[in-house]
Amino acid sequence: MPTAFFLHNVDAEPLYELLRDDPEFGDVKDYVEQLWITFHDDDDDHNLADKNFQSKAPKAFHQHFWEMYLGSTLRTKGMELKRIGGEGLEYYIKMEDGRRLWVEAVAPTAGSGQNSVPPFASGQHLTEQLAEVPVKAILLRFTSVFRSKLDAYHKAVKKGIVKQGEQFVLAINARAIPDWPLHTDLPLFLKALLPIGPQVFHISADATTTDQPTHLKRERIHTGAGAPVSTMGLLENDAIPLAAVLHSEVNALNHPAQLGDDFDALLNPRATPSLPADYFAWARRRYRWDSGVLTVVP
Repeated sequence: MPTAFFLHNVDAEPLYELLRDDPEFGDVKDYVEQLWITFHDDDDDHNLADKNFQSKAPKAFHQHFWEMYLGSTLRTKGMELKRIGGEGLEYYIKMEDGRRLWVEAVAPTAGSGQNSVPPFASGQHLTEQLAEVPVKAILLRFTSVFRSKLDAYHKAVKKGIVKQGEQFVLAINARAIPDWPLHTDLPLFLKALLPIGPQVFHISADATTTDQPTHLKRERIHTGAGAPVSTMGLLENDAIPLAAVLHSEVNALNHPAQLGDDFDALLNPRATPSLPADYFAWARRRYRWDSGVLTVVP
């Protein structure tokens, strides 16, 4: 049995302190502790936490919560997980055919500087001052972590931590990006990694009929400094080893009754070999990009 997750007598973020010290949040604290038990184990063959995981969590609680939630979900869904050392990607899934499918978790924040996502003020949409939803800034948060983790994978391959040809899954938690309601018809992580632009409606000249909505094609966006950034990351050659992207907006205070019920999965059509047809079938939705069309996998 691992030791308790929450540490006392350490400086910590407000939410970490709240869950640790306030009895009114005892049920949430117990939930986090249960994730820790599933994620961590005194047996090195089952432990998914690196040696500094628990000591770093007080200052970066949400990222560490996400890693525990993700690992616990995958284990609960029957996947065999194993960590190797403290360098490289998080851990790997041992697949039924013996292959290793690596997992990397990330929880982007609002960012900083001119490309950061501004906070949404409650009631802002009710005022006379309309605010433009910062879609570009939100997309840039996804493209940034996508590129960072893709680079980390290729570095791990060069170091020999990951074998040439082994695939990986990128798991993105977007909860720490400021939430702008009614901002899109599709999850924005899809629009950050595929050439899917704004939704448009075609209305007849006499305004009597409207076709089904479609999406403009968008292959890039630009930073505040004008630098182009690709929104076709999943379709680029260096992303072929990326088998799938998982997406969630879970946090310690907002989670589904069942682990994983909040997950969306984007399957990479160029991954070779592709994942088994039923892989991540427990996810809320599974998406695939086929011949320029986004489809929902049944």
